[in-house]
Amino acid sequence: MIGVDYVETESEAKKFMREFGITYPKGPDIGTCISQEYRITGVLESKFITHDSNLLEGKDATGRVYGNWICPLFPSAMEERVRKLLEE
Repeated sequence: MIGVDYVETESEAKKFMREFGITYPKGPDIGTCISQEYRITGVLESKFITHDSNLLEGKDATGRVYGNWICPLFPSAMEERVRKLLEE
């Protein structure tokens, strides 16, 4: 798991990480290349990428797509998506 800082300054990104207790690695999206490639549309957006660089396909029981989650991610939703990725 990695984080991508979409249009944040370094100090903003560090503040966000402290505030929310983020311990996974994060880095800047220089030139918004990553955001463009995966069509990021909002902040706090989680993408679940397969080993071949595609979004995870399918939908969960609530109808939300597996590959994209906009808003804070619930632990149960993350666990379900990680299980799907490991099945790939």
